[in-house]
Amino acid sequence: MTARTARRWLTLVAGLLVAVAAVLLAPDSSEDVAWSRPGADGWARGPYADAQVTSVRLARQIDGGFRELSTSAVFVVVELEVSAHRELAPTGDLTLRTADGHTYSQRDDISVTQVPAVEPGFTSSGTAVFELPPDRVAGADLVLIPHKGGLLSFRSGLRFDDVVPDGTPVQASVTPRSTQTWVTP
Repeated sequence: MTARTARRWLTLVAGLLVAVAAVLLAPDSSEDVAWSRPGADGWARGPYADAQVTSVRLARQIDGGFRELSTSAVFVVVELEVSAHRELAPTGDLTLRTADGHTYSQRDDISVTQVPAVEPGFTSSGTAVFELPPDRVAGADLVLIPHKGGLLSFRSGLRFDDVVPDGTPVQASVTPRSTQTWVTP
């Protein structure tokens, strides 16, 4: 191997080490996020998308889709609308963050109801279903960050504080709405 080839390999390995270190040492995407919260009209307005929660229900069973799901915990069923601005607004990192710091992702086995990624100029509605222990429901925040992790992270997100109203009853069963998309007026 010539000295020139060895330098190229060394440069490649050093570059890979720097890239791996940057990914591993990148802060959690929820740190240093500029949160947009809902205004008087109920819409949280961010630089990439707007969203509003249209209803929140608690249930022990989810009907609809391809099968019924039941739990001894609690399903938090959040119906929302998301409207995109200039570029695609992915909704995959939609989570519930509890008052004690735990994070819960949507149930992905109810995919027919999930809010899809939204193209610019459109608004989509759908249902996000989360499963939580009953003692972690109160005070949970609904959080939407379009992309997390790695070197390309959005530093803004939409946040709905204490999304489950006090006194929301736990229903025996809930049927989520199906996903809809329309042109944003």
